[in-house]
Amino acid sequence: NNDSSTVYPSMSYLDLRRIQNTEWATDRLREGVRLAKEGKAAKAEECYKEGIDLVPTHAQLFVAYGALCANLGRTREAMDKL
Repeated sequence: NNDSSTVYPSMSYLDLRRIQNTEWATDRLREGVRLAKEGKAAKAEECYKEGIDLVPTHAQLFVAYGALCANLGRTREAMDKL
């Protein structure tokens, strides 16, 4: 049975949305890291920005984004992200 009331019996819409956004943001983080490792910095940056838009307090996204900026020589921007 995939009834959402069974899986999340006492969860409000906002709680569920927060959980989903965090999962989606973490997916964007993973994808961004993969792309950065492949040398696809512009695509990685897009992923990090999308994740931050979903969860503006996602520390790991800011660290990864800051590291990407530092690796690209964008030190001022990197410091702002970290």
